Amino acid sequence: MAEAKLHLRVETDDDDTLIAGHIMAARKYCEEYQNRSYAQQEIELTLDDWPQCGSYPIEIPRPPIMSVEWVKYYGTDNTEYIWDPLLYLADTDSEPGRICPAFGQIYPTLQLRPMNGVKVRYIAGYDPVIKIVTIPAGTTPAPVAETVVNADGSITVTVLNSDGSATATTTDYCANVSKTIKQAILLLIGVWYKNREAVISERGVVPAEIEFTVKALLDLNRVIPI
Repeated sequence: MAEAKLHLRVETDDDDTLIAGHIMAARKYCEEYQNRSYAQQEIELTLDDWPQCGSYPIEIPRPPIMSVEWVKYYGTDNTEYIWDPLLYLADTDSEPGRICPAFGQIYPTLQLRPMNGVKVRYIAGYDPVIKIVTIPAGTTPAPVAETVVNADGSITVTVLNSDGSATATTTDYCANVSKTIKQAILLLIGVWYKNREAVISERGVVPAEIEFTVKALLDLNRVIPI
């Protein structure tokens, strides 16, 4: 919010709700175009079946991938099974990510239901930056156990300790999102804030020159679907 209002040269809080909506919409627009995940989020991938080529990997979209939570599969009677994580490898370094059977293993051979036979739940997004500060006992004013969303979008959780001190943990989920992505988001926010109604252009929603600039920024590290 602070970055967006600085970009828009807005000094009051009157339009905060409107701007927050533009931030969300612009982020979604850019994520969809880049086929990426920005702030940390949980995603569930649904497939009808395992890859047909032996150990050919399952591609995990919307990188960067932080971790794979679980892989489940469903029999013809809809019974749910969890694939033992010791039997497969999760590649969180590649873009997109990948899952394949471990060395000497194969995909489960159980006959799957006709649709949505395999589900993968994973965490995607750029690594957050975490800062931990200890507030000494006797500090004035006394710290309060609370969760605060800061102006820069980070979240600070304060926990009171038994010795009278407190621990404040600040997590910035967007600190590692690149400047080019943030600039593209800000450009879209600026267009939508200035033009409250639909903007007439070749594409109907964003002026052609702005759309070209936004996509030029996002193309720098766009994940192209295969």
